[in-house]
Amino acid sequence: MEVRLLNRCLLNKIPVPAVYYVDKRDHVIFMEKIEGVTVKHLLSYKINEMEIPVETLAEQVAIVLAQIHDNNVIHGDLTTSNMIYNKEKNDSNVTLIDFGLGFISDVAEDKAVDLYVFERALSSTAPNCHDFLASFYSTYTKLSKNSKSVLTRLEDVRMRGRKRDMSG
Repeated sequence: MEVRLLNRCLLNKIPVPAVYYVDKRDHVIFMEKIEGVTVKHLLSYKINEMEIPVETLAEQVAIVLAQIHDNNVIHGDLTTSNMIYNKEKNDSNVTLIDFGLGFISDVAEDKAVDLYVFERALSSTAPNCHDFLASFYSTYTKLSKNSKSVLTRLEDVRMRGRKRDMSG
């Protein structure tokens, strides 16, 4: 499934690693090495030294996530460790990696859960991420064709998550 997801993204010009070869016998995927640093690293350690404003980074992440969701790709593990930033890239500075838990779905709930996982990962990486999230959702809302239904479902997912947090 990971190779199918990567190929779907590549066909739609979404920044992900190129797949070079699949060894089905040994279950090995040979793919492009993505140079750069993780978004987690930028937000955790370089926030004051970043040559890119936090809001701009958030917008770039939102562009990529809106693209995958509009192509019905669910990442399944949207953490800041699975986003590589490279200021030298011409097209998009943020590349998504590790689609091992991903799948294809046009269901708003699945996309909302993807965003909820991202929010949770972001809050553990950068506890003061309010500006990042505000810029992220502003851009995601503008660019994603189904943002309204996805964000409505996200509210439900958050409520379920809060209930789970409170009940242990």
